[in-house]
Amino acid sequence: MDEARALRRLEADGLEALGAIELGGAARIGDPTRIGPDAPDADAAALSVRRGRWVLLGRADEDDPDLLVEVVFVHEAVLASFWAAYDEAHPRSTVQAPTGRLLVVDRGLERDAELLRSAYEPDDDGLPWLHDRAAVLAADAQHPVRVFAAPGDGIELFAVNFGEAPFVPVGRPMDVD
Repeated sequence: MDEARALRRLEADGLEALGAIELGGAARIGDPTRIGPDAPDADAAALSVRRGRWVLLGRADEDDPDLLVEVVFVHEAVLASFWAAYDEAHPRSTVQAPTGRLLVVDRGLERDAELLRSAYEPDDDGLPWLHDRAAVLAADAQHPVRVFAAPGDGIELFAVNFGEAPFVPVGRPMDVD
């Protein structure tokens, strides 16, 4: 199945394509002010992921379609089998986002001071903000961000969930074959 067709099917399931980034085998996830050379590792999540192009899919809040409650990062190679990969995801970590922003960045770029500064500075109306190897998402500063992924290394799909309610994966829609 080609990417455009897979994205149309996922859009029909309530997931909006937000863009794509490249990840080189490892990702750091956390508040932009808590990722960096001097930040403790406990302030951010780290994932070993499959190298390559990652598509970002957002799920909007049912009551406020301008608010994202979940962003799923899926490797382009498994886009056609999205729901099988999504069903394998389970809670991996929780991170705080006191600035109201969440940075997902290719490992190594977390030392790039200019990128970290720009990740903190984008206009709230400009979020999500994509760099070729990073994404900045709006988060709820009052509630932790939950990170979901399959067990092990070489992860091909991970999700970040925002908000105060406990996250229950929606799973495969009933009409998906």
